[in-house]
Amino acid sequence: MAIRLVVANKGIQPEIVRTAGMQLVVDGKRFRLEDRPDGFDSYSFRVGSTTVPLSETVAAAELALEPGETKATWLAFAGIDAGPFIPAMTLELPLPGRVVSLNLNRHEAARLNLKVRRAGPRDALAIIEVGGHLNTVNVAAFVEQFDSLHEQGVARAVLVWSELAVPPDEFVLRWLQQGRQPNPYNRQFNQLPPFPQAVDELHVAGLENLTEIVGVGVHATLESAVSAALASAFSAARPRDILAALRGNDPNAQVAALEHGAVRLPADTLPSLMALQNAESPEVRRAVLAALQYFAGETAREALVAAVRGSEPALAEEAIRSLARSRYPESTAALAKLLEQNVPLEPARLMSILTTAPSGMARCHTEIQPARRPGSSLGILEALKQLGHPLLKERLLESLQSDNEACETWRSRC
Repeated sequence: MAIRLVVANKGIQPEIVRTAGMQLVVDGKRFRLEDRPDGFDSYSFRVGSTTVPLSETVAAAELALEPGETKATWLAFAGIDAGPFIPAMTLELPLPGRVVSLNLNRHEAARLNLKVRRAGPRDALAIIEVGGHLNTVNVAAFVEQFDSLHEQGVARAVLVWSELAVPPDEFVLRWLQQGRQPNPYNRQFNQLPPFPQAVDELHVAGLENLTEIVGVGVHATLESAVSAALASAFSAARPRDILAALRGNDPNAQVAALEHGAVRLPADTLPSLMALQNAESPEVRRAVLAALQYFAGETAREALVAAVRGSEPALAEEAIRSLARSRYPESTAALAKLLEQNVPLEPARLMSILTTAPSGMARCHTEIQPARRPGSSLGILEALKQLGHPLLKERLLESLQSDNEACETWRSRC
C-alpha cells in the first residue's frame, strides 16, 4: 500500500512532522513503514500515466514546515494481503501531543464525490454522477452504491463522469472495461471487488477514452444514456407518468419521454409538447419535433413546417424526418409541398432523410415534380425503389427525360 502524504502548516509557528511511528492498521492488523522485505524495492506501481518505483517511496524522516508551507512524502507499507474486497484501513499519524487517525476508506470515498438522483416514470432510473476520482480504494464505495440501489428496488442506472471528474487510472479503466463478464483466467483484478452486478440495466457516459464495457451500454452523452436506459420504462408507462416527466425540470428525462413515450399520448396532451418548443435544451426541442409525427391536426403540422422553414438546420432536418414518418396524409402532403420549394438542406442529405421513411414518401409521390427539386426527386425515387412501388418505372422515365444535371445519378444506374 503506497500513500502520498501531504502536510500543510496552516499555523503561525514552524512545525516538524516526523514519520517514525506512523502505522497503517488494516482490518485490525498493524503495518510499519520500516518493515520492507527483501525484493520489495524492485517493484513499481502507476499513478496516472507515471510509473513510480517502490525504491523511491522511502519516507522522509521528518518534514520541517514553515508557516504556510506544504510538503509531501511517500508512505509505503508491505505485506498487506491481496483479495477481492477492500479492507478497512486507518492511517495513524503521531503528532506532537496526540495521534491522528485517518480513515482511508472514508477519505477516499469522499474523493469519489458520488451524487445520485432519480429520474423517469416513478423514479425508475438512478443517475450516478462521479465528480471526483475513482481509484483502487474507493472502488469499494463505488460498488456499494449499486448494492444500495438494488436494495431500493432500482433496476436501471446511468453512470456518468462529470466535466470536473478525474479520469480513472489505466488499471481501474481496464477493470471497468471487463465489465460484467470478467475473464476467469485473468487474475489482474483479483484484488478489486467484482464489477457491479446488482442493477439489471446499466449505461455509462462521460468517459472519452472508454468506448466499450462488456455487458454495459456506453454512450457519448448523458442524454443518449438516459434515453436508452428509460426506453423500456417510457414505452410501457401510463400517459400521466409520461406527462409528469415532460412537465418536470430534467431535460434528459424529457428527451427520453418524448422519444419513447410520445407515441402513447392521446391527442389532448399536445399542448404539453408544444410548451417545450422553446425549451433551453436543443435536444428537448429536437425531440419535440420528432414526437409531433404522432399527432394529427393543424397545430402539430404547422409547427413542423415552421421548423423546416426556420433558421436551425438541425431542427429543420428533424422536422422533415417527422413529416416523412407521419402516418397522417396531411403531413406528407405538407412535406411534398415543402419539397417543391427551397428546403434548407443539401440534396444528398435530404435524400438520405427521405429514404429512411419510404412509405411516407410513396404516399406523396403524386405531389412532386421530379425535375423541380433534384435532391427531393432522387429521395422519392430511392424510396419508391425500396418499396418496390408500381409507380417507380413511371417516375424513373420522367427523371431520365429531364434535362436536370442532378438526374445523372439515376441515368448512370440504368
